[in-house]
Amino acid sequence: MKKTTQKIVALVIVAISSMAFVFASPNSSGCEPYPYSSYIGFEHGSSEIEGEDAPFVGIMFGSKVSSRTSMEGYVRAQALSDFPESNLGLEIADTESAFAFMAGATVTTRLFRDAAFNPFIQFGIGNMAVGYFQESADGEEYRVEELNNYFFSEAATGLEVNIFRGLSIAFLHGYRYVPHGEVMGIPADSLSGSFNTVSFKAYL
Repeated sequence: MKKTTQKIVALVIVAISSMAFVFASPNSSGCEPYPYSSYIGFEHGSSEIEGEDAPFVGIMFGSKVSSRTSMEGYVRAQALSDFPESNLGLEIADTESAFAFMAGATVTTRLFRDAAFNPFIQFGIGNMAVGYFQESADGEEYRVEELNNYFFSEAATGLEVNIFRGLSIAFLHGYRYVPHGEVMGIPADSLSGSFNTVSFKAYL
């Protein structure tokens, strides 16, 4: 596990160094700055936790900072157990209505400047809040209980399919490392694992 952490940290450092080069290169070459292209998007995916596929959804917002590189922020919500009146079939946590809420940032570098099918690599860091919802005694509201915060890092590869000039679909597979102790019956570090997502982006 320690080696995995070192590898991910090294990848993030490489990504940050690449960003420094991207920002520095236009000024040193005298070229015109790349026109920023902002976008918003929606993603749906799942990650493997304790042998179960835990679904999540997310919203992202970002901008291309060069012809091949973009930076984005995102928020994600993931179920870790069944919720009332749902049939997710999840038993990752030993508490009903358990969830993970993530907020983070990523750097994405594409292989080509402009292509219909464009491979890419992505690195990211963020915060994961793990807890559960507890129904009030009168049953009129829910409150968050036992909220635990953990730092995480992730690395992934994927393929971006540009359908139109302002719309793209991306397929991504990666690994997320979340160091943590036992929480709600989930063994230590078990929130770490591989994940897959499909995202849709609309450029503004």
